[in-house]
Amino acid sequence: MPVFEGLAKEYAGRAVVLKINFDKEVELADKFDVTGLPTVVFIKDGKMHGKNIIGAMERADYKARIDAMLK
Repeated sequence: MPVFEGLAKEYAGRAVVLKINFDKEVELADKFDVTGLPTVVFIKDGKMHGKNIIGAMERADYKARIDAMLK
């Protein structure tokens, strides 16, 4: 979680970083094709941006995906 908290602060005003409990939000999990946990979903304009990430990545990889979405 510290990685996401840091990204939320870094991208404040440009992107939103949320944590969702997909065990409790089953409809949302279905909508975004969450098949394993943890899953990271990138959404732009209400639609998925690229493929879901299952498991953890390096902070730099998350930043690259966010930066690509913001272009």
